[in-house]
Formats: sequence, structure tokens, C-alpha cells
Amino acid sequence: MKKWPPLILVIISLVWGTTFWISKEAIQHIPATVLVGWRFLIAALALVPAVVRRGDALRMCIRPGLYLGLAMAGIFLAQAWSLSFTEAANTGFIAGLFLLFVPFFRFVWNRVGITLVQCLSISVALAGLWILTGGVYGVNRGDLLALLSAALIAAQILMIDHYAKRGFDPVLLNFFQFSVVGILSMGLAFGSDLPILVKETSVWPSILYLALFGTIFCFFGQIWAQRHTDAMKATFIYMLEPLSAAVFAWTMGGEQFSLSALAGGILILGGIIGPEIHSLLSAEKFK
Repeated sequence: MKKWPPLILVIISLVWGTTFWISKEAIQHIPATVLVGWRFLIAALALVPAVVRRGDALRMCIRPGLYLGLAMAGIFLAQAWSLSFTEAANTGFIAGLFLLFVPFFRFVWNRVGITLVQCLSISVALAGLWILTGGVYGVNRGDLLALLSAALIAAQILMIDHYAKRGFDPVLLNFFQFSVVGILSMGLAFGSDLPILVKETSVWPSILYLALFGTIFCFFGQIWAQRHTDAMKATFIYMLEPLSAAVFAWTMGGEQFSLSALAGGILILGGIIGPEIHSLLSAEKFK
């Protein structure tokens, strides 16, 4: 049993990595807000048959589902808009900084202290972010949106950890959060006079992949796996997502590979995994 939650989290991270370049390709044909709206409305509708059989449990999950939905809406809208201004590899790497926001939020919410190793790791990751984006003058709106999504991802991970370990129904949590994202996104699209109907048939395979695999599979897996995994350990495993995003963007997505981007990405990943490596070495030392 112990080996399955980490393995599921690894698979989820790799799948999420593929969604960056798939989304970037899709928004060449439809607005980013509409893409997010269809992705999550389809995911929510797919859960309706399971939701109607749950009866009284619905009320208990409405509030946590709404909180998760608001955080998730911010994550995916920020990432989708980010892809309109920067490369998918950049968005993936910068979004990976959520792993550095997690200890900060844990300190703010739960008074869990930040160690010297974590502070050093943050410094290394910020140096990588500087190289990746080209410094203050190289940062664009897409990079800042990706950074916003990173903070929201960290908040969502900790909320998932809180609700999953308290036994909330994953079907209902996902239904409500998917619904919130879908409705908010479509509302924004409608209010902005964006075309909601997707007439480009070549985009639908991407939308269905994002809805079924990038959303339903991944978020069910996340709730189940985090129920049996420490939040910081799950956070460490999620660092595979930015690496996966970059690899797929540079290969399948055809984005230009550069040594500076690779160097910046390596520093970000080094800062991300630093605390985990330190804790593993410390554990071995005192065995």
C-alpha cells in the first residue's frame, strides 16, 4: 500500500507536465479562458451520475469544494493566460516554484517553521528563475502569471491535504471544484464577448485529453494519494511536473531549447529538491 500513493503522484506529475504544451497548442485556435471552461465543464458533467447517488453528503462538501474551486480557477486561468505571453517550458518551470511556497504557507497557517536549508533552497530557486526569465527586464506578463499560479498551487495542495485527511468525499470535492472553474471561466468568456462554441474540430481531442486525463484522473489521484502521503513528501514528488513540462515543450511542442533556460531550470529544480535531499541524508545519518 505504501508504494502506491507516491507512484500515483509521480504519474500525475508527468501527466500534468504534458498539459502545458497541449494547452499552448489549443489556445492558438480558441481563447485560453474558453479552453479552461470546456475542460472543467466536461470533467464536472462526467461526474454527475456518481454525484446524484450521494444524497446527504452533498451539503458537507459544498463549502470545501467551493474553496478548492476558487483556488483551482486561479491556477488554471493564470496558467492558460501565461501561455499566451511566454513559452510552455517557462510556465512549467516557474509554476514549479509552488514547492517553495508550500513551506511558507505552512508557516503562516500552521506555524510550522522554515529551516535554514529551505531558505537556501529558495535563494537557489530564485537565482534559477532570474536566469530563466532574463532578470527583471526579461520578465513578462506570462512569467508573472505563472508565478501567481505557483502560489495558488501551493495553497491548493495544503487545502487538499487538509480535506483529504478528514475523509471528505473525493467525487463531491472534485465535482464542486470542477464546476466552479468551468462556470467562472465560461462566465468570464461570455462577459468578454469571446466565442464560446469551439468550431475547430482539431481542438477537441486536446480538450478531451485535458478533461479526462489532466483533470479527472489527476485530481482524483491527487486526493486519494495525499490522503496517504505527507504534504511535504507529495510536494517533493510534484517537482517532476516542471521537468516534464519542459521536456515535452522542447520535444513534442517544438519549442527552442537553450542552455540558459536549461541552467535556470536546473537551479530551480535544485532549490526545490534541496530540502528533501537534506532530510533524507539526515535520516540516514541518525539510523
